Amino acid sequence: MAGMAGESMVFSRAPKSVHVPRPPTAGLGRLRKIAIVGTAWTLHFTPWDDPTWEIWAHASAAAMCPRVDRYFDLHPQKFWTKPKKWDKTYLQWLTRNAVPIWMQKRYAEVPASVKYPKERVMAEFRPYFTSQAAWMIALALTEGVTHIGFFGTHYSSDSEYAHQRPGCEYWMG
Repeated sequence: MAGMAGESMVFSRAPKSVHVPRPPTAGLGRLRKIAIVGTAWTLHFTPWDDPTWEIWAHASAAAMCPRVDRYFDLHPQKFWTKPKKWDKTYLQWLTRNAVPIWMQKRYAEVPASVKYPKERVMAEFRPYFTSQAAWMIALALTEGVTHIGFFGTHYSSDSEYAHQRPGCEYWMG
C-alpha cells in the first residue's frame, strides 16, 4: 500500500485485492468533503446524489445507504461475529460486501476489510476516542479533508450513547 498523491492504493488479500481509490490531496483550491453517516433519522439528508461528497458510513447503516465509499466497523471481532438484533444477516453481509470496510485489522473472512491506520492516527492526535465517529473524523483529518458533514450521528440516547457523545463532540470541534 503506497503511492503518491492522486495514485490508487491496492490492499492485497487472498484471493483478490480490494481497490481503494486514493483520495485527491486537499490543498489550495481543492475541496474534499466527507459525509459521516450513522443510523439516526437525519441520515436521510445525506448528499447521496452529489458526487463531490464521499460517503463514509457506519456498517450498521448499510441497509439504509444507497451509496457508500467506505464502511467502518471498528468493533472487536467478537462483537461483529455475534448475531445482531437489528440485522440477523450482518455477518453474512460482511463476508459478501464489496465496498472497502475499515476494521481493527484485515480479516480473511471479511474480504473487503481494510486495517484502520490506528498507529498513524494516534501518532498525529490526542487519544480521545469514545465512538466510531470519532475514529472516522480523525482519519478524515489525517487524509486532508476540508469539509465534514454529519448525518444520522446523533448519539442522543443516554442509555446507549451517553459515553460516546463527548468524544464525537470533541472531534467535531
